[in-house]
Amino acid sequence: MPVGPTAVRQLLLPGQTAAPDGPVDLTAMWVAHHGFRRDLDAFVAATAATPADDRRTWKALDARWRLFATVVHHHHSGEDTGLWPPLLERVDAAGDTAGRTTLEAMEAEHRSATRWRWCRTT
Repeated sequence: MPVGPTAVRQLLLPGQTAAPDGPVDLTAMWVAHHGFRRDLDAFVAATAATPADDRRTWKALDARWRLFATVVHHHHSGEDTGLWPPLLERVDAAGDTAGRTTLEAMEAEHRSATRWRWCRTT
């Protein structure tokens, strides 16, 4: 797709499989998802390296995890309400059945990310 008034060149970060140019600049989305993956890796490393009896470190990890979980849950919920419905409306309005099929598959994958349920802190 040519980059111009109707197409924005997208950022491609490590861990992304694609970032096609399109009508909306998704840099903030790419950066957020990259940060979530980075931070999850850091949590895994920190928990593996923390002795079970190191109460001070576990308390700090718990506080940081709760903040992280709140941010991820907020972000994920925002995608559910602010991303998928408008995208589906757009492909329907364009009569793009292939686009709808792709978006439905993407949305289903997003919904199936039940691993994010642990991000609910309430």
